[in-house]
Amino acid sequence: MYSIIPLAFVVFLGMIRELIADVKRWKKDKETNNRIFNLVRKEQVVQVKSQDLRVGDIIELHDDQIVPADCVLLSSSDNNGQCFVQTSSLDGEKNLKPKLAIKFIQDNVNRIIKEDVQLLLIYNQPSRALYEFDGTIETNEIGQESKISKNLDFKQFIHAGSTIKNSNKILAIIIYTGNQTKLFLNQGSYHYKQSLIEKQLNIILFINLFIILGVSAIMAGRLFSSVRDEGKSLKYIFPEENPDPTFYAGTGFASFYILMNSFIPLSLVITLEISKLWYSKFIEDDAEMITIVDDGASIDSCRVQNMTIHEELGNINYILCDKTGTLTQNELVFKAFATNQLVFEGIIEEILSKSQSFKNSEDYLNFWRCLCLCHDAISIQKNDLYSISSASLDEQILLQMSSSSNFARFLKKDSDTMTIQLQDKEEIYDVLKVFEFDSTRKMMSVIVKNVQSQKIYLFSKGADMAILPILKFEKSSEDIHKETLSNINKYAKQGFRILVFGYREIEESQLQSILRGKLNSQQVECGLSLLGITAVEDLLQENVTQCIQDFKEANINVLMLTGDKGETAEQVGYSCGLFKVGQKIIKLDDMELNKVQIGGQVDLIKDNKDLENTVFMVSGNKIAELFSGSQNNQKQLKTIFESCKAGILFRLSPGQKAQVASFIKSQINGAVTLAVGDGANDVNMIQQAHVGVGIFGKEGNQAAQFSDYAIPQFKHLRRLLFWHGRTYALRFSNFTKWFIWKNSIFSIILLYHSFDTKYSAGNLVPDFFYAVYDVLFTNLAILMYCIIDQDVDYKFTNKEDQLKFKLSNYYNHTRERVVKTTIRQYWIWLIYIFIASLPIYYVTQYSYNHAIVTSDGKTDGLMTIGFAITTSMVTAHHIMITIATRNWTFFAVILYILSFLAFMPLGIIVEDNIPANSLYATAFTDGMIQPQQWLTIIITSAMVVFPYYIVYNIWHLILYSKYNY
Repeated sequence: MYSIIPLAFVVFLGMIRELIADVKRWKKDKETNNRIFNLVRKEQVVQVKSQDLRVGDIIELHDDQIVPADCVLLSSSDNNGQCFVQTSSLDGEKNLKPKLAIKFIQDNVNRIIKEDVQLLLIYNQPSRALYEFDGTIETNEIGQESKISKNLDFKQFIHAGSTIKNSNKILAIIIYTGNQTKLFLNQGSYHYKQSLIEKQLNIILFINLFIILGVSAIMAGRLFSSVRDEGKSLKYIFPEENPDPTFYAGTGFASFYILMNSFIPLSLVITLEISKLWYSKFIEDDAEMITIVDDGASIDSCRVQNMTIHEELGNINYILCDKTGTLTQNELVFKAFATNQLVFEGIIEEILSKSQSFKNSEDYLNFWRCLCLCHDAISIQKNDLYSISSASLDEQILLQMSSSSNFARFLKKDSDTMTIQLQDKEEIYDVLKVFEFDSTRKMMSVIVKNVQSQKIYLFSKGADMAILPILKFEKSSEDIHKETLSNINKYAKQGFRILVFGYREIEESQLQSILRGKLNSQQVECGLSLLGITAVEDLLQENVTQCIQDFKEANINVLMLTGDKGETAEQVGYSCGLFKVGQKIIKLDDMELNKVQIGGQVDLIKDNKDLENTVFMVSGNKIAELFSGSQNNQKQLKTIFESCKAGILFRLSPGQKAQVASFIKSQINGAVTLAVGDGANDVNMIQQAHVGVGIFGKEGNQAAQFSDYAIPQFKHLRRLLFWHGRTYALRFSNFTKWFIWKNSIFSIILLYHSFDTKYSAGNLVPDFFYAVYDVLFTNLAILMYCIIDQDVDYKFTNKEDQLKFKLSNYYNHTRERVVKTTIRQYWIWLIYIFIASLPIYYVTQYSYNHAIVTSDGKTDGLMTIGFAITTSMVTAHHIMITIATRNWTFFAVILYILSFLAFMPLGIIVEDNIPANSLYATAFTDGMIQPQQWLTIIITSAMVVFPYYIVYNIWHLILYSKYNY
């Protein structure tokens, strides 16, 4: 009966944990459901709670209000029907996004509402596609019977959870609510990750299960033989005339299985969960991982989103990192532009004077037109202040540069026109078609019509690899193209980000084909004339060089995965310390290399004795070739990844980043990967790796939202690994061994007792004591150790130079000598369990079986021996944890004492509530008042702890004394 107590305790704690989580969710839901919104009904506006809103309701929203459901914009305070929303809660992007009402609805919305004109919306089913929406809106012409139908697209769609900004007031109609909103559909399902050490723990538990089954079978077999051979002569044990040995063996197997079940401790999982939950708060509250956001009004701190893999942070040997926004700040500085007429590398204020010589050059002016027209940015003018908002930092910095130059300026954008200022003259363009940027094309284009000249232009910009192949080649422009390529390579080698600009004029006849959808983007974006290039620098993040150096010292392979040019990535690799001058670079780029040549490059790595000074660079095309090739190709790639401590993989797509993470994770034995990035293109890689870390980005927080851990800056990754990861991994490893020890030793002692009692599977203590030994007597101390102990005092957080060792070296030591050897150490501890159990059982038995110890001249019974053995096990367990504990606080001392003394008052309570004729009636108190019992406890505990103490000190004071601070 009492054996259900540990299970009930575990289930109860699990219920408490789920209750706390449910209460938090309930409070959050209640807060969301009780928000008040204005509902528009004919000529009146009524206030309703968000939970009462329904599809088809028209709501009135004001600045800074959170949108309660997915809506379609009907009208805004702006005459053009434009409003702005911020979607940071959805995709992390803080820039303002413009939305545009249908002009007919915007102009007639008041009459539609007043006269209760029916609106019919037909749109697609709910989907997870964040940026896709199509539909139609139908209504009667005001005062007439005829129908009007207008197309709806994403420009009219407003996400639930977004915030209205700089719009005063808007009217919107609800189209999706609750679990049909895109916000809800994109919350995603929980992806379970399991650390390597936890997998090792599962192996240990499986081994223990087989030990239980094996021992139970052996003992049942011995019981079968005993009953068969001696059953008839032992009537006081087997009262039947002919005892059935098979029956006794069967029941004996079940009894031994129950007796030995503490080999698989039920409370292990819940204790781990509690420690991980508690430790998550320590990580999140770490003041060393807090950053003040640029606006100065808020802070970013570490966010734990997967608390099941803390220990994996202490076992990392591969770091896969993005470049832009991860190693670099994604804080751009304008550096240069180069056109067919001018190469400019000065300060922005000099652009105006330098441009005067080319003010009549149409190509030069078209470069500025392309820069000011081909973008998704919006201009915001509020209180005479002019600012640019864009999802792309490149666009933002280039438009700011243009505005500061006073030569060209983007003024405004409305529903179908854009206005720019060029040489103090306003130019208005009708926007006819936009080909949005996507990661496949790596470019965007816009078709515009100059209102004054009626000329139609296609302006395009994008990565050099996207624009250069679609340029129109003319003999007369050959020198210009060569010079442009030279400038691109020059700026790339300096680590700058480069955009290439081009254009062409479009005939009216071709325009109609484009607008009717007869031509796709690939057919339109071709035959461009080169206008020029821009170069901006992405500054390195703080302490990146030191972090990468420390990671390499910790024997962690660091790989940069980027979509950028090889030259740019290589330069950033040198500047951040990933590469060093003088190192040999093995390159597999887009040059045609046959199998023999690739094999030759790999052989260079194999034959190289100085792998510390060998790095590699592999292009995305070559990665695709190697992945899709033979097994030999993949073996060659594996050799590269295994042998070189640093490398760069460039021109990778988001899918290829995930492929690389998956390849290393699955193909390299013992590889534990950590992927870190800041953008949406890093999400697949982050989710594929053993541990995914997202950085709060300046262009969105998608990576942070889908990661296991989110940090403000790359430098915080060092602290996450070297402090929190190492600390918890060490605790976890010790926790695993001690937990198995304290439970297994009890089962082994009961096994010895069964040998002495004809394989009876009898207990030494009351069933209640046996049941709560794991969850009450020995659990608190080990839980506290796993939560609060520090092998390196946190007072050295900012004083690492005062330590006798480098944290990078200590991380490597902990990973290789402790974490990865958990199973190997388990076998040693299993031997130790059998050795330690011998004195606890047999010395105690001897001390009681050969003496008259009670005050009335009697020898104590079996239960007194059982209590003495239990006390010895509890004492030895606490002494071992005390020896290993380094972080002594008042809180820790109190909890350790309470944990150690808990079984004494509990024993008295149990004794007071059992019948006077029971075997246990006075066994506990009789033992407690006898000096012999305390002497026995001291001797047996010392015999158990002494070997551990010797080994512990050999490890810490002799073998690895340099890691004692």
